Amino acid sequence: TQCYIRRAFNRSSDSFTGGTARITFVDETGQFNPANTSSSLYGKIKPMRKIRFTAEYSGTTYNLGSMYIQEWNYQSPTGFDPAYVTLSCVDGFQLLNLTTITSVSGGSAGQTTAQRITSLLDAGEWPGGMRDISTTATTTVQADDGSSRSLLGACQVVEGTDLGAFYMDQRGYAKFLSRNDIIVAEGGTLTKFSDVPGSSDITYQAVEFDISDYQMINKVTVTRTGGTAQTASDTASIDDYFQHSRVRSGIMETDASALNQAQMIIASRKEQGVNIQLNSLTVDAYGQSDPSRVVAALDLDMFDPIQVIQTLPAGNVVTDSVIAGLTYQITPKSFLVTFTCAQPFAVGFLLDSTVDGILNEDSLAY
Repeated sequence: TQCYIRRAFNRSSDSFTGGTARITFVDETGQFNPANTSSSLYGKIKPMRKIRFTAEYSGTTYNLGSMYIQEWNYQSPTGFDPAYVTLSCVDGFQLLNLTTITSVSGGSAGQTTAQRITSLLDAGEWPGGMRDISTTATTTVQADDGSSRSLLGACQVVEGTDLGAFYMDQRGYAKFLSRNDIIVAEGGTLTKFSDVPGSSDITYQAVEFDISDYQMINKVTVTRTGGTAQTASDTASIDDYFQHSRVRSGIMETDASALNQAQMIIASRKEQGVNIQLNSLTVDAYGQSDPSRVVAALDLDMFDPIQVIQTLPAGNVVTDSVIAGLTYQITPKSFLVTFTCAQPFAVGFLLDSTVDGILNEDSLAY
């Protein structure tokens, strides 16, 4: 009767969280009753079974999420009323978090962050066919220390060292993007949304804006393991908005890399929230009235750039942003997709980009 899927980014920690899903349906025949010995599923209703969510539109199948069933909740009423089954699901982050690793084969100094992610996943025996690892990483890391830790935590240390992104994608693959990948993605072609029906832009259901200091950072200190603290700051931002500081660590090989990271964070966040920001955009993918809206709702994913136009009495508000999370809310009569947005740490100047190739506005990346 209803389905809810969420893949999200945590603004507070600037990292991805584990995806979740919940699906509830009616069991009219008792097929999903774990006590029904005549059911073809008897003995097979167990936790951590994989479940995939897909949508088909105009002959194309779109992946919405790949999860593992953590709980089967069976509500069996009395009389002749049908039973309801609710599946609570988690993505591969749960498996990585429950996997403990120590020594890492190949975890020597000089590996790129992408190579280290590969070595970590090898150590945790994550399937090679369920990975999508960057080929553009340039930051090199120190030798792995061989300590006992969760596989997820180890991968997230590398993610933070690169200012990249590590998450489970819509296929259930462990995906690692370098900061270079993120810069290229967010500087790509904008998908444009508008609240004006009949315009050339895609219409949307709802939008949420704000002006806040939630993601602002104007002073940051980055210290690599065994290295000297490297600090970057922006005096003008501190004078205007008070100090918004962060302390970060990493396993990059050199202090120069730590300083470059600190400077990139300041470049991307020193004025974050000063202008109106897009928090979320909800698109209605139900029905056939606007194929472009349905395709956008099903096809857009992490770090895709979008532009939203909101019509107001005093003039239009035009906001560019980057998708950092997706939520699908599905019933037999509705299909709402909400894109949550955030400013990644990784920013850069892209030649020929109309989004991140603007002189006197965009910054060169390391």
